[in-house]
Amino acid sequence: MTTKKELDMSEIMRILTKRKRIEDEWTLKDGVVQDPGKFEGEMLYVIYFWNLYLDGWSDSDDSKILSFKVTAEDKAVFPELGRRRKAVKLYEDDQGFVNEL
Repeated sequence: MTTKKELDMSEIMRILTKRKRIEDEWTLKDGVVQDPGKFEGEMLYVIYFWNLYLDGWSDSDDSKILSFKVTAEDKAVFPELGRRRKAVKLYEDDQGFVNEL
């Protein structure tokens, strides 16, 4: 049994694999997507959370805004989220761009 302070290393490895795929597939500068298109100008973790949504997972979906609770494992893999971040909220605009709120 893990305590609250212990990180789930298998979860970290799973998320790290997804981060690596994003880094390999997209042009990033300081963690920001440079490629034109759906994620242009967004942080790389936006792609990760959007893919979670496409896989059928989000903590909240009111048909406009998607919300994802940020776990300790998410923060370990995406330090860009900062230590105090509790959630990531995304929406897709009318032109198909995914934006973080």
